[in-house]
Amino acid sequence: MLPNESGVPITRWLVAVGLVLRLFTTLALVPLGLGGPVYLVGALVLGAILLAWGVIGLVRPGDDAWARRLFVLSVGFLPLLFALLIAS
Repeated sequence: MLPNESGVPITRWLVAVGLVLRLFTTLALVPLGLGGPVYLVGALVLGAILLAWGVIGLVRPGDDAWARRLFVLSVGFLPLLFALLIAS
């Protein structure tokens, strides 16, 4: 079942939960020795930006521009994260 089959509010909650899991997943590379301090700081900043935007979507429901902006942010998130991983 797709998240949007349950309704918009549940979908927004699932997006927020997914963003929290994404933040923890990206930070898990540091204890594994794959990312250094540059990666840690960058992953925290990028993850906090995405998570903050996800929380904004929970607080202000009914705004489709929020979903588009979150999509654009998430598209830029991964290349920036890889660049930080290479830099560290």
